[in-house]
Formats: sequence, structure tokens, C-alpha cells
Amino acid sequence: MTKQTVNDEIPKDKRILKAAEKVFSHKGYTQATLDEIIQIADTGKGTVYKYFKNKENLFYTLVEEKNKRLVKVLQKAVEGETTFEGQFREYVYAFLHFLFRNGTLWSVILFELLNQQDGWRLLWNKEASDFVLDVRWGRRPTKQEIAVKRRYAELIGSEIHLLEEIFRRAMENGYIKLAMDYQDIMSQNFYFSIFMLFNQGAINKENMEEVVASMIDRFLYGHIKK
Repeated sequence: MTKQTVNDEIPKDKRILKAAEKVFSHKGYTQATLDEIIQIADTGKGTVYKYFKNKENLFYTLVEEKNKRLVKVLQKAVEGETTFEGQFREYVYAFLHFLFRNGTLWSVILFELLNQQDGWRLLWNKEASDFVLDVRWGRRPTKQEIAVKRRYAELIGSEIHLLEEIFRRAMENGYIKLAMDYQDIMSQNFYFSIFMLFNQGAINKENMEEVVASMIDRFLYGHIKK
């Protein structure tokens, strides 16, 4: 990875974020070090601690800003369509265009920070409108570990929520015959299906329209040839 520094004419906090994006995008979260980020940002360790406190908060600040922009783009894309097909298509297009630019960072969130290798996970409880802890093996996580995983789960959840609204409106309008209780399951399934297809290289800029059209067709009309 190149050690080229970031433009020192921009504010220090922005320089640190740009340097962090370079490092996290090349090394992931666990292997990334603040020392390398500091070197590329051409600033002092005290400055990083002043603005971001620690590595985890630095990474979260980076992806939170990107998430906010993504949610706005998704909302705008969906608002421009009135049909389920149109809303779903434009949501997927907007999400994929974002992943083409930021896919590595989102892979870091889903595979490093939301992974379940430690034997525990956070599950959304609709009745409680909150996450509940599910420990399947190993030690019980600390409050800090739960807090870290929770905020990344909430970040990804904000993107899934928009997709859930698309399904909810389609169900209310009688366009989709599934029960309303399944809208959260359907939205999660589609969100992670889209991401995994992208992550595995099955969707790219060349075949995006064809693949998305096929996804909509299979969901609406099934796989049986009539």
C-alpha cells in the first residue's frame, strides 16, 4: 500500500478521515493501525485522539458520514418512483453504485464488526423495538462490545429500513400478497442478497441492469415457466 500523504491544505479532521479510508479499505478494520493512518494524514497522534478518541470511533465516523449520504440518495431514488418495481429497481441501483465506490468498507462492517465468530449476536426484537443479545457459545460480551456492535447494526439497519418501507407500501396496496409481518424478513433477505451478489462479483457495472431485472422478475412471478 502506498504511503502517499493526504493534501495538507484541507482541515486536519478531513485529512485524517481520508487517510483512514485509504488504510481501512486496504487492510480492513483489525489489521489497520492508527500509526499508518497518522503517517498518511501527516499529523500527530494527539490530533487523532483529539478529533476521534480511538480507532473504532474513527472508523465509525468515516462510515457514518457515508451512510448518511447513502440514505439520502436512496430516499431520493425511491421518491421518484410510484410502482413497486420502480422503487425496488432504483433502490438497488443506488445501493450498487454506492458499493462500487465503498464496497470494501461495507464488507469490513459486515464481516469484521458484525460477524458472529465470537458466538454472540444482536437480534432485532419487534415487540421491544430494540436489539436483544443472543449468546450461542463462549463468553458473554462486555457492555462496550455490545455497544460497538449495536451502532453498526443500527447503521446498516437504516439502509434496510428504506427497503422495508418499499415492501410495506406494496403490501398495503395489495400488490404483494405476503402478510405484513414478513416485510422485515423480506427486506433483510434482499439487502444481504444484493450485497453478497456484489461481494462475490456476480453483479458489476456491465450486467447490473440485467441482474436486477431478473431479481424483480423472479420475486414477482416466481421461477416456474408458464
